[in-house]
Amino acid sequence: MFRIVKAFPLICLLMVLPLAAEESRLAVVDMTRLFNAHPDTKAAEERVTEARAEARKSFLKTSETLKKALQEHQDLLLAGKTAEAGKKLEAIRGLERELALVKSTRERDLENQFLEEKRKILAQVKEAVRAVNAEAGYVLVLDRSAAAESGIPMVVDVRGLADITDVVMARFKK
Repeated sequence: MFRIVKAFPLICLLMVLPLAAEESRLAVVDMTRLFNAHPDTKAAEERVTEARAEARKSFLKTSETLKKALQEHQDLLLAGKTAEAGKKLEAIRGLERELALVKSTRERDLENQFLEEKRKILAQVKEAVRAVNAEAGYVLVLDRSAAAESGIPMVVDVRGLADITDVVMARFKK
């Protein structure tokens, strides 16, 4: 029942669209395609990939240091040097905390960085759609790549509606 109520506005919109299409100008755009084609998207993805590679290097370096420290701790215990082994154990705990922090914090920071870059690119894409719409005078521009929470496409058929994706994409090259 809740899903039907939640989808009711969309169902109403889809029922009215054929009538509105006769009286008004409607268009669709593929926002996913536009986002992927935006010139800043590839650079943002490359920056995040590089940052992830650096984080991985750092993680592996610290992991290797931890592995060596564990071996040294084991060697000290076998040699009967318990006091020195205890000090080494403190260093090991510090490395373990550092690894846990690196793994959780860096990954979250990288994800936030990429999300912020995505928001900026999306704002530029929306602005390009608005500019094309301002020139063409459409009453409504729908995203044909949008999907509901259920994964069902929001726009199933666009026959008869103008697809302005390529026109918007041309603005990126200016």
